[in-house]
Amino acid sequence: LGAGDSYNLSPDLNKLDYDRKDKLQDLVDYYKGLIAFRKTHTVFGIGMEEAVKRIAFENVPEPLVGFRLDDLLIYYNPLSKEIPVMLPEGNYTCISDGTNFEEKSNMTGRLALLPKSVTILQR
Repeated sequence: LGAGDSYNLSPDLNKLDYDRKDKLQDLVDYYKGLIAFRKTHTVFGIGMEEAVKRIAFENVPEPLVGFRLDDLLIYYNPLSKEIPVMLPEGNYTCISDGTNFEEKSNMTGRLALLPKSVTILQR
């Protein structure tokens, strides 16, 4: 473990550990949701040059990152604690709070960003 690029290392290191998958089922489900979300939102396949033209960054305190991409509002909280932010004016649906993909409608005002998470909202 600890190899950044393991393509040429032993099969024992690279094999899938299905016992670990069972222990981390919530994380597996989150990644499945993330993949499904990406497939249904074509904006993530537009390429870097076009994305740069369409992205607008939000004014959030460092080290948070917040940006708008078309009708999506995405926040990244790298900290180990929950951080509140004020949503821009409007009504949003929370697509993911960084732990699951259970939609929550009518989000306005203040939003708590979970520790070490990516929160995805849609207008």
